[in-house]
Amino acid sequence: MMNLTTDISIIVPVYNSAKTLNACVDSIINQDFIHWELLLVNDGSTDGSLTICQKYGIKDQRIKSLSQTHQGVSSARNLALKEAKGKYICFVDADDTIEPDYLSSLYQYRSYDMVISGYFVDCYDSDKKLKSSTPHLPHAIELPCITNKEELLSLFMNGMIHINCNKLLNLDIIRKEQLKYCNYPVNEDYLFMVQYLMHAHSICTIQKSIYHWN
Repeated sequence: MMNLTTDISIIVPVYNSAKTLNACVDSIINQDFIHWELLLVNDGSTDGSLTICQKYGIKDQRIKSLSQTHQGVSSARNLALKEAKGKYICFVDADDTIEPDYLSSLYQYRSYDMVISGYFVDCYDSDKKLKSSTPHLPHAIELPCITNKEELLSLFMNGMIHINCNKLLNLDIIRKEQLKYCNYPVNEDYLFMVQYLMHAHSICTIQKSIYHWN
């Protein structure tokens, strides 16, 4: 593919993810929306993950392999945010996958500063066979202008704000407000989303589960 525009930058931090990374990246390549770039950030992996990242970079010109010494997931995401060329950002974890219409579904509502989809929680047995896939859906919200933060209460109560994996964000807001991930061992994604919401003026949800959280 040549001369594709980059509308969405997808950020995937990678640390010793060789067992799951192929499935993750393949699910991105198989999207029905093609105007994306994928930033694979190898965070000092020791299991061959870097080789997989580089392999995909050769296979598809939309995929860029970045690398750093092991500094943690927050540092990896911050590095990718500096390099991203898309107007919009979404995050995928290296052990997760996305439905083929994940990007197109989010992009449809790109006029909103934050778009939130539902997601599946997938549980596997010791033989790596899928035992259950439980959908989680956000309450229906469509706010072209957020006038009262209490309107977002349901998104906090059911955990929809707490994670990276089910959202489309506007990179202009992130860069204008100089938002970064803090280097905390837990809840770094929740803190980032709360910071982002302080500057977001509109938000909507999609009533379908299109992300698979392993």
